[in-house]
Amino acid sequence: EWMDVPGYRLDIQTDAALAFIARNKEEPFFLYLAYFAPHVPLEATDKYLSRFPRSTDLGQARSTDSGQARSTDSGQAGEMPERRHHALAMMSAIDDGVGRIRNTLEKYGLDKNTIIFYISDNGAPLAMRKRDGQPIDPVGGPWWDGSLNTPWVGEKGMLMEGGIRVPYLVSWPARLPEGKTCAEPIISLDVAATCLAAAGQPIPAELDGVDLVPLLAGGKTPARALYWRFWQQAAIRQGKWKYLYLSDGRECLYDLESDRHEKDNLIARHPEKAKELRGALAEWADGLEPEGLPSDPVNEQEKLWYEHYLNLWQ
Repeated sequence: EWMDVPGYRLDIQTDAALAFIARNKEEPFFLYLAYFAPHVPLEATDKYLSRFPRSTDLGQARSTDSGQARSTDSGQAGEMPERRHHALAMMSAIDDGVGRIRNTLEKYGLDKNTIIFYISDNGAPLAMRKRDGQPIDPVGGPWWDGSLNTPWVGEKGMLMEGGIRVPYLVSWPARLPEGKTCAEPIISLDVAATCLAAAGQPIPAELDGVDLVPLLAGGKTPARALYWRFWQQAAIRQGKWKYLYLSDGRECLYDLESDRHEKDNLIARHPEKAKELRGALAEWADGLEPEGLPSDPVNEQEKLWYEHYLNLWQ
């Protein structure tokens, strides 16, 4: 049921999660906690805002999204944008909440054998130029949420890395080593398959994801491609190569292991690789509903995004 609970929305979400754990601690449970942050409308209390001074040296101010505080597009030190200030405060509230959840699991003796996934749903919306300003609520004002995607190109709603490459942490002390970094590309679709396998259940063939435990425990998973389709965009990643398709006929091929990643379209230099990936992407898309690669005209937002980002380095 809907409830009107006084307080700060992120703290309330944490409190609800802790209550759920307390109610279900005697048997296996699944908890999905979707923190509404950092997200417009931006809100934060003085408790969290006070942790991040507004006037700062850009070389020192860093946060959990690996971005840097910035005052202008020139990147000079100075007063932090209000939206950035709120974004950092909201991330800090999430950090506190995750800490409280882990402490609660430890209190009930559940910390070792509980698997935790910490994943962002998408990259930050940047409104292309990261405009600051009031009101913090997006109605009638800029809708940048204060987060950064640096050094990746693009933003929320795009299938470039700035829109789809996100933080992805997994903790399961009973089965997984601590402090391990996995360089192999994985996807959020792997969560369902991993949880089913962890619970001793079969993984249905229709799931696209794989069980990550063998990989994270030090082994390997079979080589595979990752696929995306959103609006009038589609993309495939296989190894270091990424192929991006737009319904207006634009195609891009990127080497994601290069320092230039999505700043250089290599399709003219590697047409055969692009053709191979396009074929695999089309075959995958034919199995979706509706089937096929996107064919409707790109929408106005996609036009703005891709004209901006694809033209930056041409």
